[in-house]
This record gives sequence, C-alpha cells and structure tokens, in this order.
Amino acid sequence: MTELEISIGGRSFSVACDNEEQEKVRQAAALINEEADAIQTQLGRLPESKMLLLSALMIADRLADLESESTVLKEKSEDLLNLKNKNKQLEQQKSALEVDCQNLEYKRCNTACSTPPTYKSTGIQYFSSSLSHAKSSL
Repeated sequence: MTELEISIGGRSFSVACDNEEQEKVRQAAALINEEADAIQTQLGRLPESKMLLLSALMIADRLADLESESTVLKEKSEDLLNLKNKNKQLEQQKSALEVDCQNLEYKRCNTACSTPPTYKSTGIQYFSSSLSHAKSSL
C-alpha cells in the first residue's frame, strides 16, 4: 500500500491504495474534484463535509441517470434481437409458403406446359394461373 495525495475542492487528502489502484483513485478524485469545483462556483466555499457530501450526491445522481439509460438500452437491444429473430422466422415461413404455392401450381398445370416459368423472387419455376386457364380451354 502506498499513500497517494489527491486534491478535491482545493483541499489535499492522503489516501492509502495498492499500486495497481492508483490510476483509478486519481480518476475518481478528478471526478469528485470536478463536482466540488462546480458546487463551490455556485455556492462559494463550503465546509469540507458539506462539499464532499454534495459532490457525492451529484455523482450518485449522474450514476443513477446512466444506470437508467443503460436499462432502457438493454431493453431496446433485447427488443431488436427479438424482432430480428421474428423476421428470420417470417422469412423462412414465406419461403416455405412460396414453395408450397409453386408445387400446387405445378400440380394443377403439369400437363399444359413442358417448361414452367420461374418466380423472380426465388428463381424456382412455377405455373401461373393464366397458364392453368389456357390448359383448361384446350
């Protein structure tokens, strides 16, 4: 453990921390100092305990906002994933229905045409209903 000197609101503090934690402690102190400076700019010089309390409350408020936004983003992300999965299922159902439709058309008109036309969307051949009517008129 080493002693780290930090400054918050124009006041110096000595904090004990592990060597690998020093950078995080400095970053946290800088965040608290930023809030303390903003508070002292608005309210003037305050007793140390009140300055630290108000700084902590401001940071906690920002944290609560971020957690709330994070929850909303997580819910939207889950909704988007659900929509993507549903879209994939619908695309698969669409393809299956197109194949079923093509098979039905082919069965209805298999003697009228030697080479069936092709669906543009899937490239699978089919018989149109107009060809089926042409067959029945022959």
